[in-house]
Amino acid sequence: MSPSVEPVDHPVPQPFGWVLVDAPAHLREVLDQVAVGPGGVLAIARWTTRVGVRRGTVHPASASQAVDDVVLATTRLAEALQPAHRPVTAALVVVPGDRRPTRVSPGAVVVGEQRFTATLAGLGRHLGPDDAADVRRRLAAPPLPEDDLPTVATLTALLQADRERNARAHRG
Repeated sequence: MSPSVEPVDHPVPQPFGWVLVDAPAHLREVLDQVAVGPGGVLAIARWTTRVGVRRGTVHPASASQAVDDVVLATTRLAEALQPAHRPVTAALVVVPGDRRPTRVSPGAVVVGEQRFTATLAGLGRHLGPDDAADVRRRLAAPPLPEDDLPTVATLTALLQADRERNARAHRG
């Protein structure tokens, strides 16, 4: 029994300054949405399957593997954010029902759909409006393919050219 993914087209409350956006395209196999708000950044996987939790482990085993995938996708999502925003990024699995937020291994929280809004409201303040806006901008930007990333040599050459241009501007 593998967790099934629920479509994202149903209305979800956006309480207390939270904004729900679609997950970045390269993570949509695992994540459905990202909630950005004063409480941080939540990478959300919505499942239609109920799961059990015993001693911090999700059951059945197939759901446990799926939680691992959610945590890995959340880590990839956090890599696109500024370093200051990474510690307030978390994995959240939303399941049917009224399940209390429960921390599960390897580092996600499982919560029932009926407690989702209250969970967001209870997270406190970790991001200001400017930080939240920056996170949303970064999530909207397409990721750079790894082979398009500049090398250290390219960055060094660009930095040196910039320094030389600034030096000529100040002399001239």
